[in-house]
Amino acid sequence: MRHFRTYLGDVIWVSGQRAYIDIPRGNYLRRLILKVYGTFTLAGGAASGTVRSEAPATILENVNVVGNDFGNIKAFDGTGLFLSTKMHSHVVFPVLTGDGSEATHPILGVFTIDFAQPRKMNIRPADTFLDSRRFSSLRLELNFATNWRDAMYSENDRTESAASGGVRVHAEYETPHGNFGEPLIYQQIMLTKSVVAASTAFRFPLPVNFTYKNMILSAQNKAAGGQYTGNDAIITSYDLEFNANRYPIGDDNFIMRQYLDCLDHEFNAIHAGANFNMFDLDGMIKESIVTLNGSNLDLVMVVTNPAGDDEIRAYCGVLVRWPMGLRGEVCAPVASQARAFGTARKVRALA
Repeated sequence: MRHFRTYLGDVIWVSGQRAYIDIPRGNYLRRLILKVYGTFTLAGGAASGTVRSEAPATILENVNVVGNDFGNIKAFDGTGLFLSTKMHSHVVFPVLTGDGSEATHPILGVFTIDFAQPRKMNIRPADTFLDSRRFSSLRLELNFATNWRDAMYSENDRTESAASGGVRVHAEYETPHGNFGEPLIYQQIMLTKSVVAASTAFRFPLPVNFTYKNMILSAQNKAAGGQYTGNDAIITSYDLEFNANRYPIGDDNFIMRQYLDCLDHEFNAIHAGANFNMFDLDGMIKESIVTLNGSNLDLVMVVTNPAGDDEIRAYCGVLVRWPMGLRGEVCAPVASQARAFGTARKVRALA
């Protein structure tokens, strides 16, 4: 196979816009690369607030990769995009966010939507290449935040103006060959549950009939008049319960897990409010947690309830087989273009 990267187009930020860009088909897709960029000006007010934990990815409220006859292959918010990039790259990567002061602030962050497993931890990353030939349509959908001030900071009261920028999209592929075999689909799904009271048995249900490769947890607190940001005080510890048995995580301390994340992923700093759980530590897909025909899968947590609104988000990385209607079938590549939903405005035509 031969690796190559191609530019798909720019989706320009418009307040609250929902837009998509078609993903060219005909090869195996390794990952999408999203460069979030731009500048905006803040003036007046009295409070710079604090930078949100996953800025600047938080200018994206929703990120989805959608294939026909399958649905969401990837589904997360900007927080999930940031944390998924960190998990797959195994680094603390640089971002530009500004500090919320009265000034013109640049923003910059490069994020990835990964289909192939990380080369740093997996024996066969190619097992989950996305065979784009099997779809008659494949696209990246983006929902932009209403404004950059609240997307970037919590409790900033300045006035925003002159926001300009967007998302530049690249795709990385491998050319297919006839002896590759039948890959799996590496799907990522987002689940959210509010925490309204302290509890020693807070249950967070997860879907069964999946093979779980990894799971990211993000505990988020929204202060009065502010925005959600990562918070280490919400989750104290947790178990993973499958079919009423505690397996394979038992009484995992949240803060201890953050330090283990630094060891396991080679991070040089913990990430506020986040835990990264890998179920295949030897990099073999067969070590993933199989929940087929299971009755229940739950996170059972000890939680607190800091002032404000508290919620827990789970970003589950699961492995699924291709639906029967898409197995072994391929389609010819077609011309693609990006446009805003509900309009005929062309963002960038692709050959």
